[in-house]
Amino acid sequence: MRLLRWSILMALIALPNSFLAQTRVYRNREFGYMVPIPRGLYLFSPHETNGIDHGRQLFFKPTRVEDCNNGGCDRYIEFDAFFNTVEDTAKLHDFLNHACTVFGGRECLPPPDDLKIEGLVCESARVDLPKEKIEFLVVTQAGKPSPDFDPTVPSINYSIVLLTTKEHLESDLQFFRIILKTIRISPKD
Repeated sequence: MRLLRWSILMALIALPNSFLAQTRVYRNREFGYMVPIPRGLYLFSPHETNGIDHGRQLFFKPTRVEDCNNGGCDRYIEFDAFFNTVEDTAKLHDFLNHACTVFGGRECLPPPDDLKIEGLVCESARVDLPKEKIEFLVVTQAGKPSPDFDPTVPSINYSIVLLTTKEHLESDLQFFRIILKTIRISPKD
């Protein structure tokens, strides 16, 4: 009995503090992933359009959507997914380059080495943006290949993005690493 209590205590100590303090879990059944939301991040839903839920944004500062109108949404973690149906993003490396240049508007730079999702093949990058903003991208692919598109590539693209500032870089990267360690991706086939 003492060994059991000791084992449970050691397991709890090993978990990150913010994971233990999580308040909610976001689940996306359409694309097969879930993300525990640590305290200190506020969940918003910018992607729910046309009846398809592609993902969410977690903001560091605001507690209400209205706060975004007052400059409170300049730092966030975003995760989203979409079906892999376009040649430009079919391969993982092309997907990363597309995310850097099309959405970020800049070239992919080397990120910290530990930005990845355990157990999945990932690619990551850093993008330096105007006004001293920095974007970190982690992309992966999963799901049974679609014979209607390209039977050699997974059917779903996933991206996890951190938008931060130089001032908040280290603290925001801690939250980003927690999300990357706790996100679970398992699409239904």
